[in-house]
This record gives sequence, structure tokens and C-alpha cells, in this order.
Amino acid sequence: MPAILQVQYAGVYPLQKTWVTEKAGKGWLAMNIMAHDLPIDESPAFYEAQSAGPLKNYTMIGSESRDTPWAARGHAAERDALWERFHDETATLMADGARVLGMLWKSAWIAGNGPSIAANKIVAIEPSTLRELYENPAFVPSLTLDEIEPVVNS
Repeated sequence: MPAILQVQYAGVYPLQKTWVTEKAGKGWLAMNIMAHDLPIDESPAFYEAQSAGPLKNYTMIGSESRDTPWAARGHAAERDALWERFHDETATLMADGARVLGMLWKSAWIAGNGPSIAANKIVAIEPSTLRELYENPAFVPSLTLDEIEPVVNS
């Protein structure tokens, strides 16, 4: 059985049930993970209030130490739930996911001709600039498997 784990992009928004039910209807085992410990089906006003309130600038929460970033706490509940349900299979899945992510980054580096970039052109980017790009869903759109082929082949 094919499986897909969708980990959402940055931002505070509701998850849409159809993001997994459409895949499930085609025989996929599908799971969608929200980055925040929030309900997935509240009103738009609820997410706007969270974004303007407790989750405002959430990517900077804990950034004073590499041991306390928001992301480390933000995904702990998901990791713990997966471990409780699937035990060692969770570690295998996470290791496989890390390898695939590494291959994707390496492929993107090679496809973007990264090795030809002069060392003095590779510079640090301000976290605020990265955050703006990361939180902009239009910067690199999140596409389903059904939507990606025309983009890749263009």
C-alpha cells in the first residue's frame, strides 16, 4: 500500500480533510501533520487569533539557544504519538525520511548547479529573510503528487 506523510509548510492555518481523504480514497495510507498543537478544523478567525497572539513570530520562539527552538517542541507531540503507535517502525520511517530528504537536497543542489557556485557567493542569509520566504506559500508551492508532474516537466 502506498503511503504519504504530509508535513505542512509554515504558517498558522487549518488542515483540510480532503488533503488526506482524497489520497485515502485512491488506496493510499495518508497522514497530515500540523506544525502547531492546534485543532485542525476551527474557524479562520481562530487561526488568525493564534497567528496574531501566542504564535506570532513562532519561528523565533526559543531561538536564543540551539537546544530550545520552536520546531523541537512543535513536533514532539507528533513524534511521541507515532512512537506510541508504531514503536520501532517509527524510527525506521524517520530514518528513511531523513535519507530521502537528504537525497532531495542533494538533487536540488546538483540540479541548481550548486557545485559551480563560487565559495565567496555562498553567504549566510538573514533569518528574517528566510522566514519571510518560508512563510510565503507562493514562494515554493506545496503540490500533491497529482499536481507536481506538469510543474516538473515544464
